[in-house]
Amino acid sequence: MRCDGNAIPMRMALSVVCLASSVFGGEFDDRMREAGQLRVNGKYSEAERAYAGAVEQATAFGANDPRLAQALNNHAAVTHLLGRYAEAEALYRRAMAIWERTLGPDDALVGTVSHNLGDVLRLQGRLGEARASYGRALEIRQSIQDAAPGRIASTLNGLATVAQGLGKWAEAERQLRQALHLQETVPSPDNMAIASTLNNLAELYRLQQRFSEAEPLYLRVIEIRRGGPAANHPETATALNNYASMLHDQGDFIRAESYYRQSLALRTRALGEDHPSLGNGWNNLGTTLRKTNRFKEARDAFERALAIFEKTLGAQHPNVAAALSNLGELHASQGRYAEAEPLYRRAIDISTASLGADSLPVASFTQNLAALFARQQKYRGAEALLSQALAIRTKLHGERHPAVAGLLLDLGRMCQAQGRDTEAAGFYRRAAGMFADTAGASNPGYAESLEAYANTLRRGRRIAEAEKVEEQIKALAPR
Repeated sequence: MRCDGNAIPMRMALSVVCLASSVFGGEFDDRMREAGQLRVNGKYSEAERAYAGAVEQATAFGANDPRLAQALNNHAAVTHLLGRYAEAEALYRRAMAIWERTLGPDDALVGTVSHNLGDVLRLQGRLGEARASYGRALEIRQSIQDAAPGRIASTLNGLATVAQGLGKWAEAERQLRQALHLQETVPSPDNMAIASTLNNLAELYRLQQRFSEAEPLYLRVIEIRRGGPAANHPETATALNNYASMLHDQGDFIRAESYYRQSLALRTRALGEDHPSLGNGWNNLGTTLRKTNRFKEARDAFERALAIFEKTLGAQHPNVAAALSNLGELHASQGRYAEAEPLYRRAIDISTASLGADSLPVASFTQNLAALFARQQKYRGAEALLSQALAIRTKLHGERHPAVAGLLLDLGRMCQAQGRDTEAAGFYRRAAGMFADTAGASNPGYAESLEAYANTLRRGRRIAEAEKVEEQIKALAPR
């Protein structure tokens, strides 16, 4: 059965706030500068402690003092980097309340904290709230005369990430291209910001299997990251991880494992053992180990990912669902169907509650459960699940999309397995046409659909029609 790989969260640039030095807070200013330098140097735990001290000190300046809002926002940004998203959210909201009271709801600093809040809401799987927060930030930033294009581009990246998570790929691509245009046309382009947008665009292409477009973008991002002063920054690990995911999707499991391990090592050095992004890394490595039949190592990787996600994000987070689904697939591939099914069902329940019944993860996990049913020859149940997934993907991607074509192919197989060859032939014919139109004749799904269609026609003694389809298959063979 066809199903999507793991969605890899894309990283955004956090906005810290620097205000003019106060005339009566020299010690506070020194502490903020020290914390800022620690953050720049990647010493996040030390920076977090320094910012916490600054918040405590600024509290004495009064509930509406701008220094308190600055310290709260910057403390939140480092707490965010450490993966403590609920704490970061609370700090951002405190900073926002102060700036709204003292500066008004449309001030640039309110836009800054709205963007940052969007980031942590997204990372907690609350995509609807994240979209609203990013939308407010974008509206504020676009309304400001001479607004920095980089800030607008950063918020467009955030909105694109949410759109991708909701399966709105065309919307995400449009926003990312708009962001890239803003970043590349300023007098002094920020290469690191451009790298973040390129990484996000490459990841979007990977999820759509547009590998020839994704690969040069990934390689450019890795070159920028490794060639700059932040070669050991977690963003570099993100680039390595996402390139590894593309290699995995193309079946290059040896190279994928190498890049996943490089990414994990870098993240562990920068962020420690229990950061949520380590969960992503272990989860992804597990998928590659499973593909190479290293089941014990794969199970250890998935269980490690699950433990990190549950500890840092909570038991109802979408990333927990991804780890559960992958663990279910591992059990299924070893014939342990009774152990796999409750894992798939829990993944569907979590994704439905956190992302909505029509979200892309729900479709993917439903397809995984259908595959489990098909392995057990429960064809009627598998067909029903595939029909549910088809409805979701059609709603998200439109009537004509490679993922929709893949589901049509699978539905044809389920009909065929139940002896309904006429219905199967219809699904195969539609799948072949859709693969040709949306992914091209070189896509393996096109040949698979044609072969299944031709075989079904022959079984129905429709020989002349079968021979025409077989001629199409022969034309695909390399000469």
